[in-house]
Amino acid sequence: MLRPLGVTQALLGRADTAPAADLRPGSQIVRVTLGGLALPDTAFPHLTLARQMDVERVLAQALADRGVEVERGTELAAVRDEPGGVRAVLRTPAGAGDARFGFVAGCDGPARTVRAQAGLRWTGRVYPVEIVLADAELDGDLPGDAAAWPRAGSGCCRS
Repeated sequence: MLRPLGVTQALLGRADTAPAADLRPGSQIVRVTLGGLALPDTAFPHLTLARQMDVERVLAQALADRGVEVERGTELAAVRDEPGGVRAVLRTPAGAGDARFGFVAGCDGPARTVRAQAGLRWTGRVYPVEIVLADAELDGDLPGDAAAWPRAGSGCCRS
């Protein structure tokens, strides 16, 4: 999906293509290296781990190279169909205004503006657990070259 955007090499340059993980079953630590996985039927025959923030930076740069600026802190308040496109009401820290676009892509979750105003029902279900994802700097004795997975129920972190 990303190759037509011309971002493959930039993403691979930021990704880990030979990741390792420290599994912690009880008091022992078992290092598992995942770089040797053979995926011969793909264009990129290796496991690739990329941080979300790196993917966003590479995609934002690809858009900037095409003259498109990513606006953080802009909220879609309303959207309505018009002949040949849509009219969107946008809220920014500077205030609200409307703009016309050829289309709107709804990437805002199951019960948000685009889906609700388009009359699209959410047919999925809520996860039975809550998941929190964060990029954080941690102090501790974890090795810096591997993900760490403690035993179930004790929490997890990525070094």
